[in-house]
Amino acid sequence: MGTMVDDRTSIEMQNLIVCSACIPALVLASANAYKLWNEHWEHWSHLPPLEERTEYPYQNIRSRNFSWGDGDKVCNLLNDTKLLPHKMTRY
Repeated sequence: MGTMVDDRTSIEMQNLIVCSACIPALVLASANAYKLWNEHWEHWSHLPPLEERTEYPYQNIRSRNFSWGDGDKVCNLLNDTKLLPHKMTRY
């Protein structure tokens, strides 16, 4: 069993690691995620609306249904045409 001094130094070491490594890493990762999020939506703002984009014949071809249904409906609660703006082709 460790002594009180060993326990105290162990706790101090853990606090030092958390404060000097983990917290700055989380801050940097959060800043990077925020930057990427803004770049993504900046890119999407320059694209035409979904309804005006060209649909090519090779897009959204399904050879079989999904195991949870046909896939044209996300689910009963989220059946929204904004999520699936185009009709799928079946073969």
